[in-house]
Amino acid sequence: MNKLIFGVFIGFAVVLLIALTSVFGISFVLYLGTAIAGIIVAIVLFLLISPLLKEQLLHDPNDPKKLGMFVQVGTGRAVAIDWGGNYADHIDGDDKGPKESTALFGLWMLYKQYVWRQLQLHVYVPFFTEPKTYDLPRYDVIEKDGKRVYEVVEKDNPRYRSNHVRTAPFTWSFEFAGTDIQTVPYTIKGSAQVVIDKTKVKEVLYLTESWNVLLDQALNSVTRSVVRAKVTIDMVIGAVEKNLWTDDAPSEKNTDGVTSLVAELVYQGLMKYRFDDQIGGEFAGKKLADLGIKILKIDITDFEDELTEVERLDLRSSVLGRQKGRARDLQGQGIAKEQEHMAAVLQSLDPDLRESILKNRAFVDAVNKGGSAETLIAALVGHLRK
Repeated sequence: MNKLIFGVFIGFAVVLLIALTSVFGISFVLYLGTAIAGIIVAIVLFLLISPLLKEQLLHDPNDPKKLGMFVQVGTGRAVAIDWGGNYADHIDGDDKGPKESTALFGLWMLYKQYVWRQLQLHVYVPFFTEPKTYDLPRYDVIEKDGKRVYEVVEKDNPRYRSNHVRTAPFTWSFEFAGTDIQTVPYTIKGSAQVVIDKTKVKEVLYLTESWNVLLDQALNSVTRSVVRAKVTIDMVIGAVEKNLWTDDAPSEKNTDGVTSLVAELVYQGLMKYRFDDQIGGEFAGKKLADLGIKILKIDITDFEDELTEVERLDLRSSVLGRQKGRARDLQGQGIAKEQEHMAAVLQSLDPDLRESILKNRAFVDAVNKGGSAETLIAALVGHLRK
């Protein structure tokens, strides 16, 4: 059987050879060679003029049907090259030129260098590969009427889709509503300083469906946990301050201390945070840094209550009233200690001098003004001048 197949193959080869040596065969070979040469010349000419077609060939993450060959990769950014839904390679924007390639005996590298010199753009193989694109919903923080306003980047925004990750530090703003502080709902606003590890572009874009969703999930979980465990209404509205020892109206709010405390605790929590082993996926049980997401710093910018104006006034009055009561209690404790100290001083004096002081009106004035040694001396001096 094998001999029969071999004989048929040999016969077919002989017939093909005879056909190619005939007049028709020679014409066919010449026609085929001319066509191939023409295609090669056309490709070379297209590649030479391709820099003039920059806008038509530049990759656009918002237009997946557009045929592209060039991609812009700025400093502090990286672009993953996708091949049929799989990671093929990535381009580092910090590199000072195109990535090395030996394809087509080095001719492809020559073309990449040519485009780089002309446009400062990187080249990828069209049809077969393309830059990895993904949705990137996030917050923009703008100043409006003197306040920081968080605006969501919606789907109709051209910045909603991205074809890169940032390998230089960037700010990721967050806003978590419905965070309860002693049953009072608050919105926590803040930001994280984040950087994507350039050695883990594959992990951040392919091991996770959306790295930004995982980042928000970790921030949300840790922030709510810290606020519930460590923050009280008194801390948010304002702590006992010196002005509460007077009859002046208490200050509105001073939350610098609590925002710094929460920011530090959230940062520490994120360093330890691991994704649940039970949820499955490549990121199960991993830390953010394992996936290429590095947290550099956390800032908490504000605690905004979700109350009506009437509820807000009632809450503030209650808390500040309680704080003023505490201040008066502290003041009372201070006066009692001063009076105790004064009594000890009197007991140590000569009996005649002690009796003279006790009969002096200045002593009564000193006691009425708080019982401190300073007020006693001032009262005695004032009495002697009369």
